[in-house]
Amino acid sequence: HQRDEELRQTGVGTAPEEGAEGVVLGRPKGRKTSPQKHKLHGKKVLIDELLKQDVSKRQIAKICKVDRNTLARFLKQQSGEK
Repeated sequence: HQRDEELRQTGVGTAPEEGAEGVVLGRPKGRKTSPQKHKLHGKKVLIDELLKQDVSKRQIAKICKVDRNTLARFLKQQSGEK
């Protein structure tokens, strides 16, 4: 019991005070690459034309030889920039 009392008095083992910062844990966040480096950047006009012609995104991905999720990420990124 005496040890518990000592710990309480020194503040060891208590919750950190508000505003106190700890060490950042986990894997570092990825960096955003420039849009010009994206593998679909050169095919933007083609993708826009195919979308206007109501070609499915899955078909567009196949035409561009990329995974459909890559195309979806590219389109999401493009819509965020406008």
